[in-house]
Amino acid sequence: MKINLDINRSEPVLETINLRQGDGGLRMVDIQITENNQPIVVTGYTLQFEANLPSGSMVQHAGAIKDATAGLFSYTFTSSDTSEAGQLPVAYFRLYDSAKNSVATRNIRIVVDRAADITQSQANDYLAKVNQLITDSEAKLAANNQQIAAQQTQLTALQAGMTVGTRNLIRNGVNPKTVANWSYGNHNGKLFTDRHLYHKGRNENLFKLTNDGTADETSASSMPFSVKRTAQYIFQMVAFGDASVTGLSIFFVTKSKSDSAYTSTQLLLENKKLSTAKEETITIAFTTGANVDTGYIRIDNNGSSSGTSGALYFGDVIVAEGSIVGSAVPALEDQNAIDDAQDARIAALEAQIRLGGVETS
Repeated sequence: MKINLDINRSEPVLETINLRQGDGGLRMVDIQITENNQPIVVTGYTLQFEANLPSGSMVQHAGAIKDATAGLFSYTFTSSDTSEAGQLPVAYFRLYDSAKNSVATRNIRIVVDRAADITQSQANDYLAKVNQLITDSEAKLAANNQQIAAQQTQLTALQAGMTVGTRNLIRNGVNPKTVANWSYGNHNGKLFTDRHLYHKGRNENLFKLTNDGTADETSASSMPFSVKRTAQYIFQMVAFGDASVTGLSIFFVTKSKSDSAYTSTQLLLENKKLSTAKEETITIAFTTGANVDTGYIRIDNNGSSSGTSGALYFGDVIVAEGSIVGSAVPALEDQNAIDDAQDARIAALEAQIRLGGVETS
């Protein structure tokens, strides 16, 4: 319904707006504001409906601009506007400018018909229940949408995390949960997994290799892996240490297929003093020997310089064929296990998304 209200005319509107007791939120009227039958540009103005109910109590609610240049507002009647049956003795719209100056329109004839077999208290109770139902439904829909969005983000992240880079030959070198595959040569109980602020903000694990407070070195060795002869390989890891740690040394311990024991050692890094304030990346290119078919990485904590025990932290350990290191991906055997677990989680998330964001356990 559309009504025209001229601020310079005093006669009442001839049309009657009929409402039903309890109506609210769905009945809307368009109001054309004019002056001497010419539309008023209402940019920056606000419109308010003001009325007295049959009991004499006052209601006030804001309208909304629909077309500012045409002077057109819309107003949706609320449940409080129709809370009492009968003709509203006073009903009009008031126009406010940005300085809060105002002008009221002429009176509007509004009749609220009585609802069938319902008392005022029943109407109020019914409206309260309906409004609560709407509020609860909107809240549940918003929560479901938020959960679906979070699950979609998690699914995308999981899928992105399955990107395979250069093959890593080191087992359990990235985000280790245990010290498995690092006991070759025996670390004598000095190797642990830990988390540290320097390493990805404590979001992933790394290794912690301690010494016993003397000048004696302690070692941690990876499991052996096969290599090509006279081929170029790249080693990389991140590391930092306590101030008392004398230094870090890294070796590639090797043998040929015909050898029964690992008898050759290739020095990759000798007694490097590590930062105590941040994690640093160590990258070393090396070439395998003419008789080398297999080998393992040995990482040494070169003991304490102060007589107190100190820890060497290292992680994201990679050995890969070639001259460029890819992303810090686990070894193929470890990646397969991770992919199997991710596949199961992705399938579960996709099932939840199809069901509309069912809460996970």
